Amino acid sequence: MDGTLKGLKVYIFYSSRTEPEILSVYQRYIDKLKEKNIDYEEIDIYESKEKAEKFNIEVTPSICIVIGGKLEKKFVGVAHMKEVLGESMLIRGEK
Repeated sequence: MDGTLKGLKVYIFYSSRTEPEILSVYQRYIDKLKEKNIDYEEIDIYESKEKAEKFNIEVTPSICIVIGGKLEKKFVGVAHMKEVLGESMLIRGEK
């Protein structure tokens, strides 16, 4: 997968109130999404409550993998964020 999978989007939910530095901790993984041309969005749950509600986000950080407008997988917590953004097939480029 080189980021050209039609309809793939990664939503990264975080809280600027409780974990304002979380995105900087994972910046190198976020940079990999950019390198692979994978569409992604960083969402502060306090600035976009509608999206957080749409994906039923109760814990941050959380990551939602959407393909073709359908939620395919949801990861909750820091460990999952590292796994998904660092070692997953999204970053390695495997199918």
